[in-house]
Amino acid sequence: PQLARALREIERARLASLIDTSQYGGCYVARTILWDPANPLSMHAWGLAIDLNVSTNGYGARPKMDPRIVAIFEKWGFRWGGRWRIPDGMHFELAALLRR
Repeated sequence: PQLARALREIERARLASLIDTSQYGGCYVARTILWDPANPLSMHAWGLAIDLNVSTNGYGARPKMDPRIVAIFEKWGFRWGGRWRIPDGMHFELAALLRR
C-alpha cells in the first residue's frame, strides 16, 4: 500500500513523467545483494525494493533522481539508495511500515 500511495502522490504532483517506464528495474527479484552469493538476500528478494530510472542511476554513480521523487518516497517510509556510501540512485526499499 505504501508503494501505491507514493506513486499516486508522484502522479498527483505531476512528476510521473520524470520516471522512465521504458527501463523498469524491477521490484521482486529472488537474488542476493549485488548478485554475490556471499552476500545476504537483497530487499528485492522479499519484494520490498524497487529500482527506477535505471539507465541514469547506475550503482556507484552520482545519483540523478529528482529530489522531489526522493522526498515523496521517503515520506512514505522508503529508504533511498542514493544516500548510501556507495550510491545506488535507482534503489528505493521499504524501511518503515506506516499507519496512515
